[in-house]
Amino acid sequence: MNQLIEDLTWKDNHKSFRAAQLLSNLAISDHEKRMLVDFAKLYDVAKNPKFVMARHSLQRIWQVVLAGEEQKDMIMNHLIEGFKS
Repeated sequence: MNQLIEDLTWKDNHKSFRAAQLLSNLAISDHEKRMLVDFAKLYDVAKNPKFVMARHSLQRIWQVVLAGEEQKDMIMNHLIEGFKS
């Protein structure tokens, strides 16, 4: 999982998106709740200036909600703040 977190910051959009996709898929089995700490890095991928990458990343981020109520609240707060600014 640590390698995927590092891959989120790659300049290669496809590689960073694949890392975001895998992390989103793994969130439901994240019993240690690491996503609560690393979600901001995942959310940064959704801020990609390329519309397609941003859209696909946002679509995948919703899978993190399935991990629990804490994750849902965290995502909602990030989205609310993102739309305010």
